[in-house]
Amino acid sequence: MSTGTPWRYIADDGALAAEGLAADEVLMRGYAGPAGATRPPTLRLYTYRSHAALVGLFQDMAAEIDLEKCNRLGIPVNRRPTGGGAMVMGEGQLGVALMASRHHPDGACRPQELFCRCTTGIIAGLREWGIHAVRRPKNDIEVNGRNIAGAAVALDDQDVLLFHTSLLVDIDYELLAKVLRLVPEKAAGKPGMAPAQRLTSVGAELPAGGRAAKATIDQAREYVRRGFAHSFGAELAEQPFTPRELADTEALARSKYRSYEWINQNAQVIGTSGTAVAQTSGGLLRIYVSLTGNLLKQVVISGDFFGTCSGLARLEAALKWTPADYCAILRAVKSVYAAVGDDEAQPLVGVSAAELSHVVWRAVIESCDEP
Repeated sequence: MSTGTPWRYIADDGALAAEGLAADEVLMRGYAGPAGATRPPTLRLYTYRSHAALVGLFQDMAAEIDLEKCNRLGIPVNRRPTGGGAMVMGEGQLGVALMASRHHPDGACRPQELFCRCTTGIIAGLREWGIHAVRRPKNDIEVNGRNIAGAAVALDDQDVLLFHTSLLVDIDYELLAKVLRLVPEKAAGKPGMAPAQRLTSVGAELPAGGRAAKATIDQAREYVRRGFAHSFGAELAEQPFTPRELADTEALARSKYRSYEWINQNAQVIGTSGTAVAQTSGGLLRIYVSLTGNLLKQVVISGDFFGTCSGLARLEAALKWTPADYCAILRAVKSVYAAVGDDEAQPLVGVSAAELSHVVWRAVIESCDEP
């Protein structure tokens, strides 16, 4: 339950790709340090200017999005600071962001706890609107077996939590099919369903009668706001971005979110010897390896999983120059996992050391099968 101090609430529309992402990071800065631990959370409900294709923090951009088509259609691409999968955002999708210190009573001490509480808020808002939604592993909100929202969460090195959701108020199926690359391994969870059949929207799920008039972003924003207020027992006080925050957002968008280095990280490396793709309990893994003799010269781990950048860097460093042998790979991965201890602070949340090692080994085998 809430401490009683009102949360900050921000409603905005038409964000550009880089600025929309930078705004969330600027808001997160206010929760760093001891002072941030006493500050109530901020809930931001917003839309992007149509359209923007966004990948998750750990994904390989070119493997998830058709960059040539995006360029031809004038659709900007970017990378979220949260994990999860690729999505297309625009005027028909409601972005949800919640920032909080993990030490604040209204926040949550663990990312997965915040994930559960926030998805409960969205589900409560949809229920009030007449839509029965449920949470499904690993990060989906579903209605009648189809995804209506995908959620993501991240914890930075200042103990600040960021929760992201995209609620599909409307869907342009044709655009999604053009821009997002279909990954067969992900489709395996819903066999027999075409990509369009795996998604649904608020407009498609509302009870009959006045559907077109109700399925608007403003209505969605109001119901989600109510859902969060009810779920957390919080009062929300609207407070727009300050001039300083807007200036910082533009500066961060320019220095980070428009940069080639940020957008194109986690890409397949030149000289890759083998690749393996697998759906695991914690999300899709896409592993690239390059070998020198019988040693792993480089390993790049990408995918739609959740985790920490520092943990991922430790994994890739531990695997570098490891013998291309399954037992050696497993020992290296286990050493990183054991050093962390806390299950929810694992480098790849929900992905066991054995699962990760197996996919790396598959990439090694593929490299050995190359002519």
